[in-house]
Amino acid sequence: MHASHRSRGLPARRSAVGGVCVLLLSLGLSVSACAAPRSDEGAPVASAPAAPSSPEPTPVPSAPAGADRVETFCAANAAASAAVQGTVAEDIVARQAQANAARALLPIEGASPEVAAGAETFVAAAEETVSILADFPADALVADIGTDPRILQSQAVTAVATDPDYQAFLLWTMDACGSLPSE
Repeated sequence: MHASHRSRGLPARRSAVGGVCVLLLSLGLSVSACAAPRSDEGAPVASAPAAPSSPEPTPVPSAPAGADRVETFCAANAAASAAVQGTVAEDIVARQAQANAARALLPIEGASPEVAAGAETFVAAAEETVSILADFPADALVADIGTDPRILQSQAVTAVATDPDYQAFLLWTMDACGSLPSE
């Protein structure tokens, strides 16, 4: 798809993404729900495995090249989306993997500087969310804590609604991971 064709609907999509993501976050879901996995691959996406009661940081794997990095990132988003339906411990592990995969994307080939800046904000938001989640019991359900003020007032939630770079990265993610309809 040509870049100028892709940018025509950007302001309307950006507004819609911000509104949908803020709504999802206020319901106790995560930004990762806004970055669904490719639906055209046909393979079911495995949910994140049960995490130990005190999760340990996920080691950063060596960065795969090009398209593999995007596929790894999309898979991490899918796992993070599934994890928000589970426990805090599962969500922490999935978010750490998601942050690592987003970090491994940088620099994002063919993406605008705004998308790259948004990816950095995304990583910081994921790390902030992990630190907030660590304050909750590991076996608590994410859905039960999603409206806690620490989460709702976090930079992660604020950035979705206010940071145009973060919104640009979310749009890039939705496009790269196949959750936007074909234009």
